[in-house]
Amino acid sequence: MKPVHIAEIAIDDLVAITQYILSYSTKAAGDFVDAFDKVLDDLRRFPEIGTLEPDAETRVLRRDKYLFIYIVESDHLELTRILDGRRRR
Repeated sequence: MKPVHIAEIAIDDLVAITQYILSYSTKAAGDFVDAFDKVLDDLRRFPEIGTLEPDAETRVLRRDKYLFIYIVESDHLELTRILDGRRRR
């Protein structure tokens, strides 16, 4: 299993999404955090689970309405962004 490093901007994304969800539902925010933990676990176990993007470097894992964008390095994965898939990138 490869460790997952989370870029600072991805942490900012995570905080912003969680705060937004928390503004209307504590349960939904908790569910999102649980789902995020599951995504990290899936990435550790299956690093190439996401769809390879045309740039041939980044991969995208879609879970519900969120896109988890990451790069597979030789010794780890770098989670670079967490975006709302309903918005343009």
